[in-house]
Amino acid sequence: MSRTSKDSHEKAREPMNPTLTWVVVLAFLTLELFVFTWSRVQCTTVGYAFTHEQEVHNELVSIKKKLIIEKAHLKAPDRISAIAQERMGLNIPEQNQILTLR
Repeated sequence: MSRTSKDSHEKAREPMNPTLTWVVVLAFLTLELFVFTWSRVQCTTVGYAFTHEQEVHNELVSIKKKLIIEKAHLKAPDRISAIAQERMGLNIPEQNQILTLR
């Protein structure tokens, strides 16, 4: 073997500079820390959004229940009868006003 070939093989076997190794390790750990922090912030943000949407859902369910009760009140036969008599002047028909169809 020639001398230049032997020198290049010896250089290839030499370990990396320890300072460079530490810089790479610290850069990797810093990147990992940023990724972990970002993921935790995202989890917290999604948690707050989920809680807000649950509150909106609960409010809408409450409104729906109130509307169902109001609808039942508005459809009550006694109320409809009172409105027909008071506002429209309608009365219950007398016996001679009823015609039976056969």
